[in-house]
Amino acid sequence: MRISRIVSVVAVTGLVLAAAASTSSADPAPTPPTISCKAGKLTATSANGWRVNGAAPWKWDQATGAASFKNCDKDNHCDSASFTGKACSGTVTAYVCTSSNCAPPMKVPVTGS
Repeated sequence: MRISRIVSVVAVTGLVLAAAASTSSADPAPTPPTISCKAGKLTATSANGWRVNGAAPWKWDQATGAASFKNCDKDNHCDSASFTGKACSGTVTAYVCTSSNCAPPMKVPVTGS
């Protein structure tokens, strides 16, 4: 009877420690890129450890061409994405990743001059 209690306590302790370890190593909530726009030139810059995903289908509803990406690593995670557009308004569909996880697409509003 006593041995089964010890085994139970050890098993529960192991489960608690495993849960704590998996929570602490998880990526934080995705951070949208920082958007700056002036005279129709938009730049989306990586923020808080989340990098721009250069392999994803970025879109800006005011763009006059495709996105270009700067300073990309071997996984195509980049420092920034740039567009040229008609006006500094609308929405960018952005994609960001960490070294171990990619977030679902996010809609980021564009404001500027």
